[in-house]
Amino acid sequence: MYNLYIHKEDAEKRMDEEKEHTAFYPDDTPPETGNYPVTASLKYYFKTHIENTFRTANLDEKLTSLFSETDMENPFNEKETHFLVEKINQLKLIDLTVTDGSFLIEVLNKLTFLLSKLDPHNEKWKQQQIMALDSIADPTLKSELREKIKTVFSQNKPDDARKRYLFQNCLYGMCIDPSSLNAAKHNLLNCLFEEQEAARDMNTRADVDSLFHLETNLLAANAPIGSSKHPEEERCHANRSDDRFDPDRVFGIETKSVTIHKNRKLFHITWGTYNSRYHYDEAPFPSKDPGAVLFTLDERNLLADILAERIRMKKYRVLALNVLQDHVHLLLAAEEEEVTKIIDDLKGYSSYTFNRIQEKTTADDGTGGLTPASRKNIRKRWSRKYNTDLVADSSQVEKVIEEIQHNHLKHGLLSIDFEVISSALTPYKQAFEPETISTGFDIVFGNLHCVSTKKVPKDEKNPSMQSPEFAEELYARLIFKGFDLLKSDGILALLIPKSSWENLAESAVNALLRKNNILEIFDAPSPFAGIVDTVVALIQKRE
Repeated sequence: MYNLYIHKEDAEKRMDEEKEHTAFYPDDTPPETGNYPVTASLKYYFKTHIENTFRTANLDEKLTSLFSETDMENPFNEKETHFLVEKINQLKLIDLTVTDGSFLIEVLNKLTFLLSKLDPHNEKWKQQQIMALDSIADPTLKSELREKIKTVFSQNKPDDARKRYLFQNCLYGMCIDPSSLNAAKHNLLNCLFEEQEAARDMNTRADVDSLFHLETNLLAANAPIGSSKHPEEERCHANRSDDRFDPDRVFGIETKSVTIHKNRKLFHITWGTYNSRYHYDEAPFPSKDPGAVLFTLDERNLLADILAERIRMKKYRVLALNVLQDHVHLLLAAEEEEVTKIIDDLKGYSSYTFNRIQEKTTADDGTGGLTPASRKNIRKRWSRKYNTDLVADSSQVEKVIEEIQHNHLKHGLLSIDFEVISSALTPYKQAFEPETISTGFDIVFGNLHCVSTKKVPKDEKNPSMQSPEFAEELYARLIFKGFDLLKSDGILALLIPKSSWENLAESAVNALLRKNNILEIFDAPSPFAGIVDTVVALIQKRE
């Protein structure tokens, strides 16, 4: 396993840029040792999702630029930026060894900084919070919560609104010691409201929502011991049934892979552009309405690219796609009740993203950007209605695909670049296969220097806990626990004493790590003034 190491000298160079901007880490851990896993794991998280969705050139360089605190330019385009903000909002990260909350604070500060570069005016971040209300059925409650979100963003500094929803949506932690957990809550509370004016009363600053999530997102428990997967070990704390600790449902987040069987049908879907008065049973094309939205070839290619990215992002099963001057053709495999939601999503996302790109282009070409009036008009790209034809005869599928792919010839138009959408299309044989959804955490962190049974009362310790080898057993259990909590492609970030790592290299942990994707393993600067060397390991879960 040691051939996988990045040796200490190289590790120190790699972490130099992290030394200046970091939170304090307990146990005299050098800041760079704790900070590097934060930056690296977040980079791998973004890289994995971007590579699965976009065709982004020089991705590593762009991610380095994004994380740089000396370069304040956003290196990503509008589509990628919108996607990254969405992925930040969807991130689920847990620290299994919370002490004073320093790791979570470092993550919180890092994500806040990234949002400030990606979304300096909090427009996208605010929209993410509002969109999350779509699942609420009660219109009164939904309206109240929408107004509350607007108030949070209007009455607080930008970083306050970022931190508030980052902590509520994304960050979780466990700690065996209740007193340490209280210290972590205090430190996180200060971090959450440090941007607010000092004159404000603490009761105003520490609103009920944030206090609530400090209690619900942090749990007093011993992660490697307190798992029902190891019934021989007793829980250190009560409420065994608490779903915040259930190994299959931690903090209400299910940690398992589920195979879903759907009754998919094949639909040939067509929708027109705004004001084109496009009727699906009429010709000629395009519409002669002088107010119709008509796309140029470049705009058609851009829209095709945007639609393809959304299809990959949402994993929609689309077999064919063509964007024409005043309408779109799409062959979609989905359950009948899903169709409207999918089409609304594709139309809404493509229209929004297209307009933002157009707006930025208008601003960059020296014209000063769009006026409020033109911005209002330019958002209307698509007609509200769409047409759906069920393709029930499997022998007709190839014919329909060919019809869609060559539909531009029917209207005397040049072809879009079909290469931009090819990777988003699903072959017919795969369109009706069941899908596997992996749920759980995106990043799991563990500082194994903090793992011990010192806080476990003697009367709760069984004989195995008292054995000299139990420390290494605990390390192994925490690693296995980390993998249990991760979703597929999730990142496990570990700090572990080198001596313990050497013992684990000959155990079942070795086979577990090799079964997955080892991203980095390297010697780090000693966190205990030369007494204990540290290994930093970053592993990506593969199923």
